[in-house]
Amino acid sequence: MKAMEALKTIMEKTGYGTNALWEAMGNDKTTANRLSQRFKQENVSVKKLDEMLRVMGYKVVIMPSNEATPKNGIKIE
Repeated sequence: MKAMEALKTIMEKTGYGTNALWEAMGNDKTTANRLSQRFKQENVSVKKLDEMLRVMGYKVVIMPSNEATPKNGIKIE
């Protein structure tokens, strides 16, 4: 799963729509433009992904590849 696919999956699970994400991240035109660009991309940087996930109560975790993905985790490739 790509980073933006994972983000959209989490948005569905948490009930966050794009407007709610925008409001939680700043509710201004600059934030709206940034989010619009990010949603057009197939993948985003870890920093950008983390910024969006944190407002929904999620975080990026790096772990050894030979360990199982945690129960409620999402694997990004």
